[in-house]
Amino acid sequence: MKAAVFDRFGGPDVIAIKDVPTPELGPSEVLVKIDSTCVNSADSRMRSLNVPTGFKLILQLINGPFRPRKRILGVDGSGIVIGIGQKVTQFKVSDRVLVFPGISMGCHAEFMKISESGLIAKIPEQVSFTDAAASAFGGTTALLFLRDQAKLQARERIMIIGSTGAVGSAAVQIAHHLGAHVTAVCSGKNKELALHLGADEVIDYQTENPYSPSQKFDVIMDCVGNSSLSVTQKLLTNKGRNLLVVASLPDMLQGAARKLMGGPRVISGDTFKLTSDTLDEVLSLVEACVFRPVVDRILPLDKIQEAHRLVDSGHKKGSVVIQISASN
Repeated sequence: MKAAVFDRFGGPDVIAIKDVPTPELGPSEVLVKIDSTCVNSADSRMRSLNVPTGFKLILQLINGPFRPRKRILGVDGSGIVIGIGQKVTQFKVSDRVLVFPGISMGCHAEFMKISESGLIAKIPEQVSFTDAAASAFGGTTALLFLRDQAKLQARERIMIIGSTGAVGSAAVQIAHHLGAHVTAVCSGKNKELALHLGADEVIDYQTENPYSPSQKFDVIMDCVGNSSLSVTQKLLTNKGRNLLVVASLPDMLQGAARKLMGGPRVISGDTFKLTSDTLDEVLSLVEACVFRPVVDRILPLDKIQEAHRLVDSGHKKGSVVIQISASN
């Protein structure tokens, strides 16, 4: 099968399209023919080792100190089940599914296998493969942070920093759906997009200081990791929640210390666990048109280096989708 493979860490040029063996199924595994997948910030970090402070060594322990152990990136993908192990009972051949292997990766290929008990969910008939793939990374992150961890309530005020990326664009829509007052922080050129997604007001960080508003917020969600924790804490109410989608190890430790001191809470991604039920919930939101994934562009597999360059630039809107099959 064709796959986007990297054999060393570095820039987008380390990615190459190669022929690799098709995965062999175990008794409890499902083989999926990938239609659409995304190049996410997670793929960029795994490829480049450009990660928040304190996590480079951890990442090298996971995927190799000198060369990558897992050569095929891709933390999410959508496609059709074309094979099942003899013990599989929940899926059948021809099922349309969304898979989210996470750090196990492997979706940047024509085929990938996943355990039946892993992060895999059936795609509703009305949802396209493109939208399913584009909903996974941003949609699950936004839903778990906002609903489950922050417990965002109607009429609460939330500031979303990086509001037009994969996570941010999902967060604006889900926060709006939950009834919150949404202040989006993005560049001026993305203002109309943020308003279209459901933001009540937009701060253009290129012309305004987002950290000196007149009001306080109940929730601040930093989707890019460029803000200072000490600064954003001051913008929160006493019972506020500071959501760090991209957190350095020092920020996580500081957040744990602040928990003992009282005041606004600091919540990072290590506090929740993604399940297949979460995938089902996100797909239901897409089906109901509550959450419409933003797709910056769709590229073929042989243009995957271009996709990595766009993600590395930090200027994409929503998700960059790689279409591997023409079956959508």
